[in-house]
Amino acid sequence: MVFGGQVLAQGLNIGPGGDKPPSGDKETSLGAYNRAVNSKVAFPEADFWVGIEGGMEEVEEELRTYAWVVVMDKNGNVGRAKTAVFSVPKEARDLMTQEIEPEKSDGEVPQSQIKNNRSTVGVLTNGAVEKRDLYRQAIILALIPFVKQG
Repeated sequence: MVFGGQVLAQGLNIGPGGDKPPSGDKETSLGAYNRAVNSKVAFPEADFWVGIEGGMEEVEEELRTYAWVVVMDKNGNVGRAKTAVFSVPKEARDLMTQEIEPEKSDGEVPQSQIKNNRSTVGVLTNGAVEKRDLYRQAIILALIPFVKQG
C-alpha cells in the first residue's frame, strides 16, 4: 500500500463486545481490535478493516480520554495507534461518568452537547479540535505497517 491511492470507506455501527465502556489502554485497545474483527465478519471482501474505540481512565484523580485505532488486512497484519490524550475538566467528567444529573450542572460545560453525543473534545475546545481530527492522525499511524517503503 502507498498513501495517496483511492479509498472507499464504509462506516459500520459495530460494537466492540462487552457490556460496559472500556477503561484503560488494554480494554480500549481490545475494543478497537474487536471492532475491526467484527467489521471483517460483516464485510469479508474488504482489503482492510478498521476498528476505533474511545476510552478513558482515572490517573491521579484526573480523567483522561483518548481512542485506540486498529487496522487489519487480509493477511492477518495488524497496525495500532492511539490518539492524543487529554484531561477532562471535572464538570465534563462528572457528566461523562454519570456522577451528576445534567439538569443539576452549573452550566460551565454545555451538558446537552455532551449528553447528545457531540464530541467531548469538540465541546471542550469550542470546535478547534473535533473527534475526526484526533482519529485522522491515529488512523494514518496505524497504517504504517502496510506502507511500502521505497
